Amino acid sequence: MKKQLIAAAVAASMSAVATADVSITGAAQVNYTYKDFGSTGTDTNKISHDFDLKIVGKSGNTTATIDIENKDTTQDYTASVATTDGSSSGAYATVNPTAGTTTSVVSSLTAGRASTLGTPELNVKNAYITTQIAGVNVKMGTFTGGEALLANASPSENKVSLDTTIGGVKLQYENNPDSSQSNSVTISGGMSGVNLSYEKFETKDDVIVDLAYGPVKAQYRNIDIDGNANDQTSIQVDAEVQGMTITYADIDAKGTSKVSTDGFFGEYTSATVTEADGFGIKTSMAGNTVNVKSYEVTNDGTKEDHMKIIVTRALESGATLEATYHDMDNGTATESFEALDLELRIAF
Repeated sequence: MKKQLIAAAVAASMSAVATADVSITGAAQVNYTYKDFGSTGTDTNKISHDFDLKIVGKSGNTTATIDIENKDTTQDYTASVATTDGSSSGAYATVNPTAGTTTSVVSSLTAGRASTLGTPELNVKNAYITTQIAGVNVKMGTFTGGEALLANASPSENKVSLDTTIGGVKLQYENNPDSSQSNSVTISGGMSGVNLSYEKFETKDDVIVDLAYGPVKAQYRNIDIDGNANDQTSIQVDAEVQGMTITYADIDAKGTSKVSTDGFFGEYTSATVTEADGFGIKTSMAGNTVNVKSYEVTNDGTKEDHMKIIVTRALESGATLEATYHDMDNGTATESFEALDLELRIAF
């Protein structure tokens, strides 16, 4: 009898494991970046990493998702070191065992090569539940929007999203009490390669038009802010031509309006960009993906000219190696730079 009970318990536990619907996916990357600021600045060497782990659990039509990120971008080997004796920054520091005070010492290495180890950050980017109630899709929790020309992807906490589709038209309501634009209603739909989205906030309207026609894809976006001239527009056009993808991107934030941005122009996490435009060409060459970009960004009132050459190659080991040459000139000798970034990335 005992053997039968044990066998039944084991079978039940195995059945529970077999029917559990849990998936784990993720990605990880490590970057080494060298920046050359010319004769007037201090060159920098930086190692950084970004690890993501996504866990999804499902029961019937209900799904729980948590997305955890471990990111450290502050391990800069040219950071200054503060000293208690008032000496200039950039020198190494040591403790005087006799006096018990901190004093600066002369290093045999280049001045300014003091190392400051960044503290790894563990952030929850997404933590939400999705389900269906009476034909309405419900999403509640913390979730992050995608990258866009007019906004850097950032998480929104305590958010609720309700949507349903009627006659091919999607109706969506979102509430985010932690945001200045706490409520919005969206109507979206499409036909014949054209998708339209209109989102009404409390004090602004957001219109997005997506077009796909043969080898050409385009997106136009306009954010109309009530009561002032601080409207924001963006456009991106991608065209496939003889194995190449040619891209044009443009941002215009009128008046005193400023935006963060991501995607084509790189990551600007703060709302400092007023204008940006540029071209890119992406193609395959000798087993590599080569992406060349040339663009100009007006960042916090200063014009920046950028040139990037990005070479990506899939390795037999399952990882991806990416090398980026980046030249930025904003007319300031201490800020303009040439940089080489080497990235090792894996997705699973």
